[in-house]
Amino acid sequence: MPCDKTKTTEGAVLKEYAISNGIPSDKILVTKDVENTADEAAAVKELISSSRRIILVTSAYHMYRAKRVFEKQGFIVIPYKVDFKATKNDTKTLMDFLVNAGNLELTETGIREVIGRLFYLGKGYLQKY
Repeated sequence: MPCDKTKTTEGAVLKEYAISNGIPSDKILVTKDVENTADEAAAVKELISSSRRIILVTSAYHMYRAKRVFEKQGFIVIPYKVDFKATKNDTKTLMDFLVNAGNLELTETGIREVIGRLFYLGKGYLQKY
């Protein structure tokens, strides 16, 4: 994550997790350290042919932007959404609108995604809504 300044990259953590679950290390490719989605797509393109079909696993709220960025690099993207922040039957009560840490975190996530979409719209990765 670009905002996380730990020394261990997300890729390294996930590689270790995959190995601990029986995936041979020589079957795992990890990108170089990247700062954002566009950098990630370019780094993946360096690892594999851009004409290849990929399954893109990312947060549901982030899929719109990520899919288009990877397609811009020439990938055929099969989206696999995870980390949903809401459900269809998510009923709201008055308590959901009061300030608390969980709601502030969701607000931050939403604002960061809107800023990211505006940035990538300006870079030509996204179409106007």
